[in-house]
Amino acid sequence: MDLVVLWGWACAVAGTALSVPQVVRLLSTGTSAGVSPLLWQLNVANGIGWTAHGLASGHANVVVPNSLSGLLAALVLLLVQRDRRLPVLRTWLLPLAVGLLGVLVVAVAPEGGFGVFAVFPLAIGFGAQTRDLVSSPDIDGVSPVFVVGALVVQAMWWSWAFLVGDLSILICATVIGLVCALNVALWLLGRSGRLRPRAHPQVAEAA
Repeated sequence: MDLVVLWGWACAVAGTALSVPQVVRLLSTGTSAGVSPLLWQLNVANGIGWTAHGLASGHANVVVPNSLSGLLAALVLLLVQRDRRLPVLRTWLLPLAVGLLGVLVVAVAPEGGFGVFAVFPLAIGFGAQTRDLVSSPDIDGVSPVFVVGALVVQAMWWSWAFLVGDLSILICATVIGLVCALNVALWLLGRSGRLRPRAHPQVAEAA
């Protein structure tokens, strides 16, 4: 088998496994503290859209991991929903709507068009996790393996996309990789105690 194809499947395996540590973390700690629901809503949506992109481009190593990743993201979202008692419609309408919009973009956009589209929900989702890493007083629910692994996986996909010339993945992996690098730095600062959320006026007065 061609080395590029093998590397593509390595990216697929890593991308599929990425959500597993977050599932384990939620189940083992019993808390979703610090976990961004918006990130996982948009991860579900991206699983749908990237699966459609993989089918359209003929890359099985894009179809398989993204379909499985979408299912794992849905499991994380379900655990967060139950932990925080979020309304069902508010939790699931957004990922389904954005996912179906992604499928439409795959069908009608020129080459690279889906990559431009997909940057926005991915950046918003990981950006929401950035916000929660800064503002949440407790980030015990966030898996460090997921935070670091997201950066590694983006670097892997970027290298594969460069080799095969997949413009959509190149665009996304570049932008999202930068956001993931920021999240790694923020998680490290949060765990070291050097990063503190801003105190709300009411809290400050009560103290």
